[in-house]
Amino acid sequence: MGVGTAPAAGCPASGERIVSAVRLVKVRKSFGSEPIVRGIDLDIPHGEFMVLVGASGCGKSTLLRLIAGLETLDSGEIWIGDERADRLPPAERRVAMVFQNYSLYPHMTVAQNMGFALKVAGESKSATREAVGRAADILRIGHLLDRLPRALSGGERQRVAIGRAIVRKPRVFLFDEPLSNLDAALRGEMRHELLRLHEQIGATIVYVTHDQTEAMTLGTRIALLRGGALEQQGTPLELFNHPRNQYVGSFLGSPPMNQLRLSWRAADRIWQIGALTVSEGMLPALSTLPAPESVGAIGVRPEAWDLVDPQAADAGLACTVNWVENLGDSVILFCGIEGEADPVAVRRPASGFVPARGERLRITASAANCHLFDRQGERLC
Repeated sequence: MGVGTAPAAGCPASGERIVSAVRLVKVRKSFGSEPIVRGIDLDIPHGEFMVLVGASGCGKSTLLRLIAGLETLDSGEIWIGDERADRLPPAERRVAMVFQNYSLYPHMTVAQNMGFALKVAGESKSATREAVGRAADILRIGHLLDRLPRALSGGERQRVAIGRAIVRKPRVFLFDEPLSNLDAALRGEMRHELLRLHEQIGATIVYVTHDQTEAMTLGTRIALLRGGALEQQGTPLELFNHPRNQYVGSFLGSPPMNQLRLSWRAADRIWQIGALTVSEGMLPALSTLPAPESVGAIGVRPEAWDLVDPQAADAGLACTVNWVENLGDSVILFCGIEGEADPVAVRRPASGFVPARGERLRITASAANCHLFDRQGERLC
């Protein structure tokens, strides 16, 4: 990743330059006998928008709280800049955390909420006023400074919470599902605000969400967690286009990647999906396999399917449209393949040909749009 090697325990070696804003080294945390974070290594460069994503209970919020110092490590190291942060109390780590419930003082105005940490730190009134005004300009909430939180919308309260973090000039911003309490329209608006903020102030951001749309649209890099372990990290497109296993492929995308069980009948030298016999002409990706017996599944994104002539028996997989979901600009066809329990999702433009429920189709995908996985669910090609 171009961020150097992890430092040994204790002080960094003489002459070593720490280039990461945050570095996690074999971080572990359990609650009782339940392991929550299982030996995670992760480097987050300066200025990066890193999104920690995963299903509920995967350990992402616990990892964020470990960085902030709100939880203590069982083992491992946390470095912030060139400091061993897990040895520092939270107040000395120079991080700012924004929670999903805003945590504003109800009896204080917006300006007082934003400047409270500076007041406690002994900053002068003029310096506090200047810092609050600068943050309010960035977030475009200068007209709200005299209001109490109860007079604000959800989106405005979240901006105030972010502004309170900005005035502290932290080394790292930590966001714990900050948009989960907002409605869909406000979530979209706040995503744009966060991207603008990141671009404007060049902040290092570590952002936790379970929402894969937020992960794909916000992150310069994504770290996908599963069961307390790091499943895959990379740019959003790297994870989307090159998932290292079936779990990653199914987590990102809406609807998720179709994953069809693929079996090889060596005696007859034929493939099967469900009750269908499948030839290489139906799915060209099958012709690229050197060891067909190693394949367990084939993955195809809903938008990657092509419709072929339903009368051509040797082209495409035969299926039946079970139901149609209209999204306005596109439709999702949920199609049944004989012998397959799960329907296949096929995304089509709403302006084109839209088959009706019960209609028979044949679908195929180019080799470039197919993801092949072994019997353990790991990526083959």
